[in-house]
Amino acid sequence: MEIIEGILLLVLYFVPTILAKKLHVKDASSISYVNLVFGWTVVGWILALTWVITEWAQDLADYEPENNIEKPSDENNHQT
Repeated sequence: MEIIEGILLLVLYFVPTILAKKLHVKDASSISYVNLVFGWTVVGWILALTWVITEWAQDLADYEPENNIEKPSDENNHQT
């Protein structure tokens, strides 16, 4: 039981790093470093998590979806 608790605590400790990698945040390696070195202080963990969220939100604001839907044209839609 202690091993499971230890693994869960370790996963919880690295939540900012996991999120940064999964969300493809551009500063993921820097966030991972801050999380690793300063995460044991609660302030460092909160800083890393806040950094992930702000970078991800900023990337979402800059995201422009590609319009891959083809518009029907006269050439493709003519009926005979």
